[in-house]
Amino acid sequence: MKFLRRPLLTLLTLALCVGLFLPMPVSAADLYFTAINERIEYLTSDTMPFWSGGVLYVPYTLFDKNLNSTQTDLGITVSYNSRTKTSVTLYNLRQQMLTFDLVSGNCRDELTGEVFPYRAVMRNGKPYLPLEMVCSFFGLRWSYNTLPDFPQSYLVRIMTDDVVLDDATFIGSAGESRSLELLCRTADAGARYGIPTLGVVAVGKEMERTEKFFLLATRVLAENGANVVKSYYCEGFERVAAACPVPIVIAGGKKLPELEALDMAYRAIQEGAHGVDMGRNIFQSDCPAGMAQAIGKVVHEGYTPKQAFEVYESVKNS
Repeated sequence: MKFLRRPLLTLLTLALCVGLFLPMPVSAADLYFTAINERIEYLTSDTMPFWSGGVLYVPYTLFDKNLNSTQTDLGITVSYNSRTKTSVTLYNLRQQMLTFDLVSGNCRDELTGEVFPYRAVMRNGKPYLPLEMVCSFFGLRWSYNTLPDFPQSYLVRIMTDDVVLDDATFIGSAGESRSLELLCRTADAGARYGIPTLGVVAVGKEMERTEKFFLLATRVLAENGANVVKSYYCEGFERVAAACPVPIVIAGGKKLPELEALDMAYRAIQEGAHGVDMGRNIFQSDCPAGMAQAIGKVVHEGYTPKQAFEVYESVKNS
C-alpha cells in the first residue's frame, strides 16, 4: 500500500481540498496535478500547470530541489531574482545553462548563444516555463495523463532516466481504487470467517512482466489484506518473494512444454515461492494426471525438473 496507493490517496485528498482552498473559475473546472519522479507536488492555486497557445507551462520552482515542495532532485539549479523579475536561469553540473529573458521574451542557450522560439510567462506573480523546452534541453522526460478515477483531472509528470515506476503503474488504471476497495472488503469478510484471501496480480497484454512491477504489485495486495498472493515468475523473482510479507504462489501462465513448465516451477520454489497455481500447463498437457503429480513432487519433495519429468513420463506411459 505504501508504494502505489500513497500517490493516489494524496491526489484524492488534494482533490477533496480543492473546493476549500482554490478559487476555481466556473469555466475552467480542470485540475492539473504535478509530480516529480514518484512524488506528488503540493497543489496550490499558483502552482498548477496551464496550457497557453498549445504550450504546457509549469512553475519554475519545479525544477530545483530547493524550491519544489517535495525536494526532489532533477539535477538542475534555478536562479531567479524575485525583486527585479528580469530573467530565469537554469543550469546543471554538465555545463548546460538556459536563460529565459522575461523582458525581451526570448530563450537562449548561454553557452552557445542559440536562441529558441520559446518564452516564459508570468502568472500569479511567478514565472512559468514551457515544460517541453526545458525537459528537452536538460534531457528530462515528461508526460501528461488523465487520472482515471478523478473526473477532469490530469497529472503532469517530470522524470529523470532513473525513475522506477512508469506512468501506468504510478497513476493506476481505471477502476483501480474500486478493485483495492473490494480486496479490502473481501479480506475483512474472510478474516471474520477464517477464510484466507488470495490476491492475484493481473498483467495486461501491454504490460511488462518486470521485477519492479511485481515488487510493487505483490506488496500492494499483501498490504491491503491478501493472505496469499498469486503472481508470475520473472527475472529477479527471489527479490520479489523476499519483499512480499505473505506467501507467494506463481501462476503457470501460457502453455509450455512439460519440462519447461517443471523448470519454471522448480526455479520459483528455489527462489522463495510457496507453491504453484497452474491451469493450462496441467490440463492441456498430454497427461494431466502425470503433470499434476510431477508438479507436486517439485513443490513438496524438492524434485529437480529432470526427476519430476521422469515421474510425468512414467505416469504417461503406464
